[in-house]
Amino acid sequence: MRPLYESSTDLSNEAAVVAEVSKKWRRHFDKLPIKYGVDYCVTKGADLVAFAEVKCRNYSYSEIDKMGGYMISAHKWVIGGTFADAIGVPLVLIVKLTDGIWWTTERSKKLILGGRKDRNDPQDVEPCILIPMKSFVKA
Repeated sequence: MRPLYESSTDLSNEAAVVAEVSKKWRRHFDKLPIKYGVDYCVTKGADLVAFAEVKCRNYSYSEIDKMGGYMISAHKWVIGGTFADAIGVPLVLIVKLTDGIWWTTERSKKLILGGRKDRNDPQDVEPCILIPMKSFVKA
């Protein structure tokens, strides 16, 4: 079985981002079980209005822009997007960077082989979607 790399610190950081965005957007975020492939459903009153994936990274907007854009697992983005499309709501990617919180609903089709190699887990290198930073809006 593959290890789960999401730590309690990761979950705490994610919750802080969600609390800030929830207040600004006047929306409620409910954490979803892992089987859904995305982190949260977003509601306004009783209505489900979006699904959200939340990431925290130790890079600035310009640093990620210089890398070509924000990289996310193609599997996660396609599965989450397919689910959101089937329900008829947007999939929002919310990213906490060192210089702010940014979001996008861009469904880029730029596919690359990417991931990380610092954990010696061969499954960390996979097809990824590269989303241009110009597609992000500051929250």
